Amino acid sequence: MAFTPLSAKNAQVRIGTSVLTAKKWSVTPKTDALDITNFEGVGYGDYIGGIIDADISIEFDWDSAADSYANPPNLAPTAIVGPVKLYVNTTASAFWNFPLALVVEAPQNAEVRGLITGSVTMKSKGTYTAP
Repeated sequence: MAFTPLSAKNAQVRIGTSVLTAKKWSVTPKTDALDITNFEGVGYGDYIGGIIDADISIEFDWDSAADSYANPPNLAPTAIVGPVKLYVNTTASAFWNFPLALVVEAPQNAEVRGLITGSVTMKSKGTYTAP
């Protein structure tokens, strides 16, 4: 099988009907390891996967013409937003699809010799689809 790396230069973010001009996104799919170790395991641990969820992080430059805390996109803590689509290479490409996500935190940063930046951390709500 050939190795075909892909640049993130064309990755894109859509939250509901909003375009979020982002610089970085990351998704961490995860599950809890539920311990099912027992006497019959001859001294070895054993586990099964529990609930499946994902952590979503997005970093962006704050757009003074389109406040990220306003609705849309409503990136304020406790907000439930969706769909959240994280495209790997333009909106015609494969993407992570989160029909609903809970906004957990949304810090904003300012630096005298820098840009005002923002970020948002979300948790998946319900099912989601990987690219």
